[in-house]
Amino acid sequence: MNAAKAVSVFVFLIFTISLCGQESIILGTARNHFQVNAEKWGLKSGDFSHLVINSTATTEKGITYSYINQTYDGIPVRNAIISLVTDKNGKVLSDAHSFVQDIESKIAGKKSSITASDAILRAADILHVSVKGKPVASDRNSEGKQIYDFAELSKSPI
Repeated sequence: MNAAKAVSVFVFLIFTISLCGQESIILGTARNHFQVNAEKWGLKSGDFSHLVINSTATTEKGITYSYINQTYDGIPVRNAIISLVTDKNGKVLSDAHSFVQDIESKIAGKKSSITASDAILRAADILHVSVKGKPVASDRNSEGKQIYDFAELSKSPI
């Protein structure tokens, strides 16, 4: 490996480690903030146990704006976001959230009520796309999830 390439790899690794560390700090700050305010906000620990950072931005003065999503079973909950503004020491200066309270009780079940094929057909209907056939299960992706082919609706596998 030549010197220029080695330096590039080193800089990339340092940058990646720095970002991972920053994400850890932001998520830790958010979880701590939720724990302190959970009772006031009517949230249970499961409501904020799995968070995903949507975006962050830091000003020249060290003020960080973080937008963090609530998730359930690894799936982001639509419009369930907290925005946190923190100073350079990690102190929360401002917050606003729209997290779902007691999310576990709001989930009807973990098993889908329709098949994937029916969901694809319903999506076509909602989009006002007239189809004659049905989606065909083809392969599984690297995560083991079923892939469907349906040329009437999509040029790419679904």
